[in-house]
Amino acid sequence: MWLRFVQGIGVGGEVPVAAAYINELSVAQGRGRFFMLYEMIFPLGLMISAQIGALVVPSFGWKWMFLIGGIGGLIVFLFFFKLRESPRWLISKAGLTKQNE
Repeated sequence: MWLRFVQGIGVGGEVPVAAAYINELSVAQGRGRFFMLYEMIFPLGLMISAQIGALVVPSFGWKWMFLIGGIGGLIVFLFFFKLRESPRWLISKAGLTKQNE
């Protein structure tokens, strides 16, 4: 139960950070469309994971569902290290460095 609580805090903290990151990387013209795509992926993922669970759990058991979720979590964890800083943040830091010189 406590691990699920901690997981909820992590997911709750990730959503606004991902939204800010997406808005910062998107060009102004397509930002709204791209952000809505991000917002639509979450409920679609919930529906798909529920359907996968409905198929996997009765056939193989609940431990296999945790394994499938864990593999997805490991993939996201590996992508985390490939994530770059946003261009706007890098430009702002470069501007601050030039001002200090």
